[in-house]
Amino acid sequence: MRQFYLAKNSSGYYRVFFINPVTGKQGSGKSTHSKDKVEATMIATS
Repeated sequence: MRQFYLAKNSSGYYRVFFINPVTGKQGSGKSTHSKDKVEATMIATS
């Protein structure tokens, strides 16, 4: 199972959604303030 998902919002910025490993449910999203997917992934993993 993935630890998080990335999704683009209407402005083109990526949001990260973390997954609860116990329940498997998706938490609320948080903006990475980045329009670059690679950079957003690096922000999410740090």
